[in-house]
Formats: sequence, structure tokens, C-alpha cells
Amino acid sequence: MVIKQIDIVETAKRITDRIREKDISYREIALLLDISQQSVYKWEYCGRMERGIKSIPSIQNMVKLSSILGCTVDDLIVTYDVEIEDKNARY
Repeated sequence: MVIKQIDIVETAKRITDRIREKDISYREIALLLDISQQSVYKWEYCGRMERGIKSIPSIQNMVKLSSILGCTVDDLIVTYDVEIEDKNARY
């Protein structure tokens, strides 16, 4: 069975790229989402680092952010396929 997994690093990169494209400050994003500016900086940091902090917005904030950035949630999230063993499969 194949399931989708969120690529946190690539999703963080995509979000920060969209914010830059729209020329919106991290401060403004933080105010609109009612979160700390530090949280927004964590997304950028996550997008630049392969290890360390893995941070993306909550689902609720992802929905709000997509509205602010004029895109869909799917436009912001990067996924990849993961093969998992189906424990209910009969052999």
C-alpha cells in the first residue's frame, strides 16, 4: 500500500518562497495568523536545513495562509509516496 507523506523541508521552502513572491513581511504573516514572528522564521529555517528544526504551519494556519497567499493548500504542501506493509493483507 502506498500512502502520502508530507515533505516538511520542501513544504517549508515552498511556503517561504510564496511569502517572498507576494512580498509580505514575516511580521505581517505572524499578525494575520495570530502567531509569533519566530514561528514564521522557523519555517524559513526548516526550509534551509536538512536536519534540525522541522516546522510547518498547523493545518488551520495552512488554510489561512493559503488564503493570504492566494493559492490552495495543495499548492503549499509537498508530498512523496511511502510504501507501507498492509497488515491486513492475506498471503
